[in-house]
Amino acid sequence: MKKKISYICLGLILILIISVGLMYPKQTKEELKNDTNELISYYIEKENNVYEQTTRRNWLTEGYVLNEVKSNCENDSVLTWVNNKVQITGNVSDKCYIYFDKIVKDYPYTENIQETGESYKFIAPVSGIYKIELWGAQGGGAYYDYENGDETVGYGRIGEYIKGGKGGYVSGNINLEKNTILYIYVGGMGNDYSSTTSFHDRATGGFNGGGQGGWHYQVAGSGGGATDIRLQDGNWNNFNSLKSRIMVAGAGAGTSNYRNAVSGGYGGGLIGGLGNLNINSVGHQLATGGTQTFGGKCGAYDQYYSDTELFFGKFGIGGDSQHAHGSGGGSGYYGGGGGNFVQAGVSSGAGGSSFISGHLGCLAIDESSLEDDIKLKNGCTEDSKTIECATHYSNYKFENTEMIDGLGYKWTTEAGEQTGMPSPRGETEMGHTGNGYARITYLGE
Repeated sequence: MKKKISYICLGLILILIISVGLMYPKQTKEELKNDTNELISYYIEKENNVYEQTTRRNWLTEGYVLNEVKSNCENDSVLTWVNNKVQITGNVSDKCYIYFDKIVKDYPYTENIQETGESYKFIAPVSGIYKIELWGAQGGGAYYDYENGDETVGYGRIGEYIKGGKGGYVSGNINLEKNTILYIYVGGMGNDYSSTTSFHDRATGGFNGGGQGGWHYQVAGSGGGATDIRLQDGNWNNFNSLKSRIMVAGAGAGTSNYRNAVSGGYGGGLIGGLGNLNINSVGHQLATGGTQTFGGKCGAYDQYYSDTELFFGKFGIGGDSQHAHGSGGGSGYYGGGGGNFVQAGVSSGAGGSSFISGHLGCLAIDESSLEDDIKLKNGCTEDSKTIECATHYSNYKFENTEMIDGLGYKWTTEAGEQTGMPSPRGETEMGHTGNGYARITYLGE
């Protein structure tokens, strides 16, 4: 009898094992999780990277896709999407967190970013090709208001506002994986100042690197800030953040101001625009624009004064004016030099240069570069014109690139035809005015 009972118990155990096996076959293999399983936390994307937990009892199959990167299990089981179900490779008793992302259907998807004085974090909502467009800011202006101003010349009349140098434009297409993070710094327009009655401080530069304008009874405009895309966040002037830039639209310089007012150099292009000399001013060397390897020199850079290198443009920073009345340089990949004042002669600052990773003629820096020791990529020189030397060390690279300076000239390895540039409003402009701007458009897979 005992033997019979033992056989019955053994049989029941075998039936139980078989039943469990039928319910959970090959538990160490690929498994289909039951969508009603209490071990699952189920999240649905409501907007870009914002998720909400759901109690729904079936998997989403229309308009959503499993986020296999974000989805995870506590004991490292792997989740995949197979035959319209979530499949697990590992232990079926694992606690799992499953995320579904909304599929972007409204093509082209476009995001517009304006200047806010801080960085903007962009997270790619879906994998595919994105077109990125950047506009550099304009330099600050000044009023031609000196009582002995020459009203006969074309630079302006007493009381007339003279605008600063215009910003450049860059664009290109880049392949981004979903959830790729980019940081966008949109340049601010340079500041304007003018007075005939009091002594003023410098006009501070536009956000993201604009150089300061000169001081005195007629304060000159400051330089505009560049607009750029970075892979690393941080303060706008943090070197490691600046080093991570993969696209830059150069900004224009401010307007100088002494007896006559004259606009600053334009921004953009592989080399930013030169500063300009005020009418009836004593001749001197003009500020030079930022290039692909150096910041621009300030006005009168080896004449009359010492320590002029302190007012040169730098990596991502426009130069300040060395003396009264000269204007600030525009920011860019490398900033333009600041303006200067020489024996009753005044000149404006110069514009900053643009950069696009992968654009022939651009020169990328080496990843090992330090703030006081910036180097080109290994094997590249100032004369290099190869895609390899133009590509950022991260290997993020743009295609179908376009680079247009603040006068409207299109650049390849040098300035070409004057075509103008698209404005953020969809019109054509000969150089960008006002604050900088950025636009990111999803083009599809």
